[in-house]
Amino acid sequence: MTTRYRIPKRVLVKAAKEEAKEHPWLTAKEARKVATDHLSKHPYYMKAMGVAEQIMAKEEARNKPKRRKPKPNPTGWINRGYQF
Repeated sequence: MTTRYRIPKRVLVKAAKEEAKEHPWLTAKEARKVATDHLSKHPYYMKAMGVAEQIMAKEEARNKPKRRKPKPNPTGWINRGYQF
């Protein structure tokens, strides 16, 4: 069972606004619920969010797209029926 913490109202309002920015499809009530869930389990969620976003931005910049193997060309010179 996880420990649940009390949340100050000013922190909850700020967190709900931030969640609404991140997830624009949420209603105000749903954003408040998501913020409450985050903050009740992790009281320093809002303080760590800025640092976490910086870390994620660095990781995303470091990621390179995966290279795919080229598909064999069936009309290439190898498959033209030359006798060797």
